[in-house]
Amino acid sequence: MKSKTRRISGLVISLLMVATISLAVPVNAATTFNDYDDNQPSFNTAISGLLSTELDFDELDDYAEVTDRYSDMGVVFSALPTGGSWSGVSPDYPTARSGNGSLSESNPVSDLIGVGVPWDGYSYSELYVEFYNRVSFVGAYFIDNIAPITAKIYDIDNNQIGGDFIISGTAESGDSGEWWGVVASERVIARITFTATNLGDFFAIDDFVFEKSPISVTKRLVGAEEVANVPPGETGILDLNERWEFTLEITVTNDSLLDISSVMVKDNFGGDLELVSLDGVSAPSPATAKKDTHTWGITPAGNAGTILYTGKTDKAHLFWTNVGTLAPTDSATLTVVVATDINTGTGNGKISGHQEYTSEGEHCLNSGATATGLFDGWEVIARSHEICVEVGEEPPVEPVD
Repeated sequence: MKSKTRRISGLVISLLMVATISLAVPVNAATTFNDYDDNQPSFNTAISGLLSTELDFDELDDYAEVTDRYSDMGVVFSALPTGGSWSGVSPDYPTARSGNGSLSESNPVSDLIGVGVPWDGYSYSELYVEFYNRVSFVGAYFIDNIAPITAKIYDIDNNQIGGDFIISGTAESGDSGEWWGVVASERVIARITFTATNLGDFFAIDDFVFEKSPISVTKRLVGAEEVANVPPGETGILDLNERWEFTLEITVTNDSLLDISSVMVKDNFGGDLELVSLDGVSAPSPATAKKDTHTWGITPAGNAGTILYTGKTDKAHLFWTNVGTLAPTDSATLTVVVATDINTGTGNGKISGHQEYTSEGEHCLNSGATATGLFDGWEVIARSHEICVEVGEEPPVEPVD
């Protein structure tokens, strides 16, 4: 997956986060919108100086699901027809489409992969795009639509703003993708929908571009080691009832041109894992910190925060609270070591004292880290993907830079 960043001069940003901790802010009556139908050069000129993320989708397999795949970049996709749900359509979510037959007539840009909406032949197909943080511009190539498409923009309170925008129909033959984009005078776009105006009309998008999220958080598995119950002569494969230690790096980064203050990161770990250490310092034991929010002090790397253990399996909830202010391009990293735990035997008929993992299949080490902060006075949010391992396979360790 390719993402491209453009840096430009002059940045007017006020951003708030969406989801559960959003701030409701009315759109300035003076906010203006300019759309660019089949006019990518003028769109590029209008966003010159801002930071952008571009998704070309070319790394996807044909018909791969495209919903929260790019959530770590601050955007999610979904699809429903106007006024109801799909009837007999599978899949009922946006999917990757190649130019070798899964698009009905035309090709994605560069003849590779685009993203198509569900289609049932008699509904007004729609594509929903939601942003974790407000953006001031959105653009894409539109493919395969015979009739025009209506674009509608919504603010954080789900109020439509800027009126309806019309995207021209394509010729639906050969390389028929046509560019459309919209640029607002400030960051007000929380969601945008694209709706076919012809019953049964299919369409797809490619080279989707939007204003880059000001904050990002990533999580990497940088180490995995068998430390107990390892059969002789067998190494490197995650098997049942072996104690493994996994080393994770959580990094939060300011990807904007302004300071981000009050930065905090939180993450949740599975009940089949034990929290071992933070930046090399032993983590507090659930026996001493259970039901209490335990403060862990400044580590050698300068990090600090709290841990809360909950439930019968002592699930660890990590709060990294002292990140503070990140200047533009700055980042901070926390190293966390977790290990497969001893099963408590509570629930699901499991026997106490057995070394995890006790079941085949995939096991996720975390729920995905979440970072928050204040950007130009607004609260912003970023999420990472979860990291999972598979019993019977080698853990997907990434090389350390």
